[in-house]
Amino acid sequence: MPGLKFGGVIPGIALCAAIAAVAWVLQGAYVDAIVLAIVLGAVVRTVWKPGDRWLPGIRISGHFLLEVAVVLLGASVDAALVARAGPRLLGGVVVIVAVTLVLGYAAGRALGLHHRLALLVATGNAICGNSAIAAIAPVIDADGDDVAASIAFTAVLGVAAVLGLPALGRALGLTEIQYGALAGLTVYAVPQVLAATLPVSAASAQIGTIVKLTRVLMLGPVVIALSLARGGKRPGMHRLVPWFVVGFVLMGVARTAGLLPAWLPVPLRTVATMLTVLSMAALGLAVDVRALARVGGRVIASVIAALAILLGSSLVLVQHSEMRVALSTGGGDAPGLNAVIRAAVLAAVNRDWEVLGIKRGFAGLLGEDDVVALTRESVRGIGHLGGTILHTTNRGNPLKYERAGITTDRSDELIANARNLGIDAVITIGGDGSLAIAQRLHEKGLHVIGVPKTIDNDVSGTVTTFGFDTAVNTAIEAVDRLHTTAESHDRVIVMEVMGRHAGFIALHTGLAASADVILIPEIPYDIDSVCEKVRERDRAGRLFSIIVVAEGAYPTGGSATTSVGGVAGPLARLIQEKTGKETRWLVLGHLQRGGMPTGYDRLLATRFGGAAVRAVADGKWGHMVALQSPRIVTIPIEQVLAQPKRVDPRSDTVLTAREMGISFGD
Repeated sequence: MPGLKFGGVIPGIALCAAIAAVAWVLQGAYVDAIVLAIVLGAVVRTVWKPGDRWLPGIRISGHFLLEVAVVLLGASVDAALVARAGPRLLGGVVVIVAVTLVLGYAAGRALGLHHRLALLVATGNAICGNSAIAAIAPVIDADGDDVAASIAFTAVLGVAAVLGLPALGRALGLTEIQYGALAGLTVYAVPQVLAATLPVSAASAQIGTIVKLTRVLMLGPVVIALSLARGGKRPGMHRLVPWFVVGFVLMGVARTAGLLPAWLPVPLRTVATMLTVLSMAALGLAVDVRALARVGGRVIASVIAALAILLGSSLVLVQHSEMRVALSTGGGDAPGLNAVIRAAVLAAVNRDWEVLGIKRGFAGLLGEDDVVALTRESVRGIGHLGGTILHTTNRGNPLKYERAGITTDRSDELIANARNLGIDAVITIGGDGSLAIAQRLHEKGLHVIGVPKTIDNDVSGTVTTFGFDTAVNTAIEAVDRLHTTAESHDRVIVMEVMGRHAGFIALHTGLAASADVILIPEIPYDIDSVCEKVRERDRAGRLFSIIVVAEGAYPTGGSATTSVGGVAGPLARLIQEKTGKETRWLVLGHLQRGGMPTGYDRLLATRFGGAAVRAVADGKWGHMVALQSPRIVTIPIEQVLAQPKRVDPRSDTVLTAREMGISFGD
């Protein structure tokens, strides 16, 4: 900063630092220090106008120090993340700048501005605010009043954009990449992009800066074109490509080439954030709301119109930009998993999104397995197949990861790996355990959509889960076969089905297949009542009995089991001992999980897969798709986990069974 003495800038820098320190202390979960610094600076400026003693330091804080922060951020640029932005997005930036220039100029002229002022306003909005206005002003021979009018309002709007854009991004459910692109497309100055994106994430800041630099580079061709059109002299290179843009690019190249130590980007990013907070205090101190009154209504209307054009076209671009979505299947397998995968992949690919598959739950994101690309070819012909092409596991909870007897929380590592892969959202397909993990990952910042999967049908908020219908039909077929052999030998047969905490499979199977006794966890049974039902049938000449028992059923006075299965054998022996009837037993076990899904489960799973992709498009992070007949809806996973789904002993299904003479052993 030539012409400034070191001592002359200290008072202003100290003032900005004091405001920044207060903002840093007061920041919380909902208000970042960057936003607070702008607000506090503007409040101070409203009640007290800093004199000449403070201005040099405020200027250097608001410009030079913020430009230094931009350069330092270049050390954190991730080449893979930049590649994710893709030529499509960067090409869209060029188109949006051109459209905003043309339509913004037309709007200004329609509102009665003369051509030079209309061009200043349109260029300032389309490219980089005050810098663009200052660059083209001498080329088009703009007078001082026009320049002052253009700069006054864009300065205030620039601050408003920094303050309001994060809320807009949250309201629209934009991903980090989409929000960064939106900020880079709409915020006026490169340094202000940092202020709008750093509170969201480092990834947003990187993409936002890259997109914004693309806009800035458009200034050169625009200025040169205007100069040639007017036969004037082209401005110097320093006006076309600011020094901090060059510094940012060089830092990024050094990072990509491995010239910077691996540990260096983190402290540099911290310093960049601190400088940004200090600079935002300076930006707030420079905001003079009263200047709007001196600008004039037509200029204000023209600037707002140009900004609306820029914002609208930018939203169209970012909301239709390519996304990278990952699918995960966790917990026990269930018929219909492949149908969900197929529907989600096809729905995403048809939106021009990229889809990845995380192998074995979340193991692929923890280096314990692979992350693979999923394409049309990957999912061709799998909708009718049982199991999951991604494989699954009941182990590997990233929040409580066990290895060599030691439990650790690897969730931060998982999220970091997801971001390094450029994953914008994860669709996790699982039961209550997988959904609980998804909720915690969502709270930590990962964009997650849940799909309910369990043959037990014990996930709240949805009428049913896919896999349940297939499991029930498998069990019904087994009971149908047991009827003939039990009746032939006058035996009692006890069949155990899955349902550790919820008895839906046992209830639906027993009622549909005409069982004589149904035992479920929600209704503790009395063994004497069970035996009396067997004797009652004998007295009526029905010398056989079928008992369907959920694996989690327990006797009165007992307690719910945490073990898996094993209740049928002891129960059968006790019945034989008390009644004298020959009693056999079997555990249906994993037969209920295997095989092809029923038509109902295929349809439901397919609907869930398509709905999950729509939820991603709508930014319904932390939500689960659910069947609330006849519609598929989304509900917060937190709400799903708040109340486990269990059989209601007063439900019409239980009442119907009782009225038909089926015993629940109570």
